[in-house]
Amino acid sequence: MSAKQKYIAISITLAAMLLAIPDAGLRAEDDVSTSSAEFRTCSQSMEITDVRFSARADIGVEVLFDDIGCAVIWRNLQCALDQHTFDSKATVRDFNDLSSVLMSEAVYVINKNLRSPIGFGIAAFRNMNSAKAFIKEKGTGKLMIYKEVIRLDLRPPTPPEEESEKK
Repeated sequence: MSAKQKYIAISITLAAMLLAIPDAGLRAEDDVSTSSAEFRTCSQSMEITDVRFSARADIGVEVLFDDIGCAVIWRNLQCALDQHTFDSKATVRDFNDLSSVLMSEAVYVINKNLRSPIGFGIAAFRNMNSAKAFIKEKGTGKLMIYKEVIRLDLRPPTPPEEESEKK
């Protein structure tokens, strides 16, 4: 099997794995207290609804994510080589000025009250001062660097009807 054939086989396998990821969260306007909330899936090349929380990577093919948390989950499902490529090429948008920043160089704020498109509540900033100012303005949030963010145990939220079935 040639290297190109192996790459195609691995890509197809990874695509199948991505399709198996359950619904990954709520839109910003959804109310988690109702079972009728409409969930969005966490997948590559999804529609970008709020660029402030989006991520993009060109790893031979362009992949887009509506939420930084989705990008982290996707990255962590990849082989080591693809993770390395992602780490060196993925970009996020600075929450304040929307400029593109390498994901590995950005500073992040995790804030459970921040309504990101899928619900992970992760905002990216070009530098530490901007991130700290954001936390001060909001009154809450956890400051993290990229190496900490990719180690988070991020999991797609469970739809309300599944939670009630568990009880």
